[in-house]
Amino acid sequence: MKIEPPGASDTLRKWRLLLDGASVCWPAQLCNRRSLALDLGAAEGQGIVRRLAAEADVPIENFCHGAMAGRGLGADELLAAIPRLIAGSRSGLKPKVGH
Repeated sequence: MKIEPPGASDTLRKWRLLLDGASVCWPAQLCNRRSLALDLGAAEGQGIVRRLAAEADVPIENFCHGAMAGRGLGADELLAAIPRLIAGSRSGLKPKVGH
């Protein structure tokens, strides 16, 4: 399951390689994956994530470091609630380097 914010979507959906108005990258990269739009800042959205995690085997987050932990949904929080999980996090963002 891929969770996306309401009103925004994964950039792969918008890539320029289009077939009948839809990105060909989206189905190629994420075939057979379901997605769900959730407001992770709202208690209802956070509750849904917790219920999904309880049914998952390996939840992975891909946000800025600490974003999910700040909502009580980080790997440590999920593992404390559901010890059988294999949970992890990653971020594609490069850290800022000062001069």
